[in-house]
Amino acid sequence: MCVNAAPAKSATAAPAKSTPATPAMTGKARQLADMIGDRNAKRMMSFCPQSCLADGSLLSSIPTLRDEYGISNDGLVTFMGNSVAARLDDDAFWAGLSRLNEFGISGDRLVAFMSNSVAVRLDDDDFWAGLSRLGEFNITGDGLVTFMTGSVATRLGDEEFWSGLSRLGEFGISGDGLITFMSDSVASRMGDDEFWVGLSRLGEFGISGDGLVAFMGNSVATRLGDETFWAGLSRLGDFGVSGEGLITFMSNSVASRLGDDEFWAGLSRLGEFGISGDRLVRFMGDSVATRLGDESFWAGLSRLVDLGISGDQLVAFTSNSVAARLGDEEFWVGLSRLNEFGISGDRLVTLMTGSVATRLDDDDFMEGLSSLCSELSPPVVVDMLKNNNPFASRVTIVYARSVLNIARHLDSHGFNGAKTLKALVGKTPLVGKVSALETILLSANTRESIEAALKPFRGSYAHKRAIAATL
Repeated sequence: MCVNAAPAKSATAAPAKSTPATPAMTGKARQLADMIGDRNAKRMMSFCPQSCLADGSLLSSIPTLRDEYGISNDGLVTFMGNSVAARLDDDAFWAGLSRLNEFGISGDRLVAFMSNSVAVRLDDDDFWAGLSRLGEFNITGDGLVTFMTGSVATRLGDEEFWSGLSRLGEFGISGDGLITFMSDSVASRMGDDEFWVGLSRLGEFGISGDGLVAFMGNSVATRLGDETFWAGLSRLGDFGVSGEGLITFMSNSVASRLGDDEFWAGLSRLGEFGISGDRLVRFMGDSVATRLGDESFWAGLSRLVDLGISGDQLVAFTSNSVAARLGDEEFWVGLSRLNEFGISGDRLVTLMTGSVATRLDDDDFMEGLSSLCSELSPPVVVDMLKNNNPFASRVTIVYARSVLNIARHLDSHGFNGAKTLKALVGKTPLVGKVSALETILLSANTRESIEAALKPFRGSYAHKRAIAATL
């Protein structure tokens, strides 16, 4: 049987060395390294009981795990936790792995599935009966792997747990929905009457079935017995947030603030900006919810209104990365520069994405954008960059020069240069190969030869990715 054996300590401490040499692996350690590589051998020996290597059980198990269960390389190291390694000479363990294979659990699935609580239960009849019963709830294969957390594994012999799964079906939660719904905090509350009363009360807010699955996070599950939480859900209705909107609106940071007066005062102030109902649902993110008590956030919203951005535009414009920068003067300087480029109002809202918001104080980006706007016109540039973070994130002076050279060349031969380039690269890895495309396209000097040069780059994302890899 594999057991941890601590090495004996020398009575005399060895002298300290500034750069200790790594001892060469010998004997069975060398055999292990030959089987799985030096790196993985060192990782495995750092946590496996020493006796497992000494008695040969570790070495003999590796070919079996590889050939019969599809576990090798990094997966083998992940799989071989202490409780697994300690059971390598246990016939019940190997019989258990074979039985798991009958449930479609092998290879990567088996690596993901295995935890200490699973490993120690492989000879427990309640555990196996439980896996079979989960099939009755359409939980099998990958779904079974995802569903099985430590707290679930330990409850498979608990009739209260099974009764709970059946009751969840009455709320429209089964199959894939049940897999998504289940978490440690849910599994541990299946015998809690307060939990079930809470699920029923959520139905009064139009939250059931798939909506209930989406709505339920750990912080929600633990608050179902908190009357402040329920009062908060009712108050959200006063702001036009209910049903599906309530499901979308609710995040962990929102759930935790339903009893916070500052949060409710913030929602009222957002109404003054025309943000309520569906707009409020779309507007609210974790970074917004946590900033409702920050006066720089409110001053920022007012400044955006002064720039002609309000209502639906304000909601669209204020993504999490934008919301986080409303108190940053460099951000406002950047918006002023965009205005000088001819990008304001609707164009500014259309252009703004996370990658643009974070680069407004990047001179290389701003100079590149300025040159694009000067030659191609602001509307053309906004159309080229909108909803395309891969493209926008690469804009520099040098990148813009290549874009302009391609556009001019295509224009001069009867193509719409900007639109042709945009369609050509899309959001594919070709956006990172504009310099190479410049060389290829500028070497073609007739419309026919340019068309021939463009042709290989047209096609699916996978095709363009493969072509980009060759450039």
